[in-house]
Amino acid sequence: MSRRYVYDRIDHHELSRRLDAMGMPARELGRVTGADERRIMRWLGGEEDIPPHIDLITRLLMRVPGAASEASAWVSETCRSNRPTAP
Repeated sequence: MSRRYVYDRIDHHELSRRLDAMGMPARELGRVTGADERRIMRWLGGEEDIPPHIDLITRLLMRVPGAASEASAWVSETCRSNRPTAP
């Protein structure tokens, strides 16, 4: 079965440029999008295609006033580590 829609994709250079412009580390992008940090590193290394929704999210974070601070607040309110804490 073929896909109904085909999207142009950003490349790893563009994703890196956007993260640099926002001052956003890969870990923070992972927290905002739910993506694993290792996967983000593969995107940034050009080893995996970057999904279209990452293009949309990073575009909105850059272009919509207040979006980055709202995303950061949302992460603070809703995201917690799934790793066990040391005894």
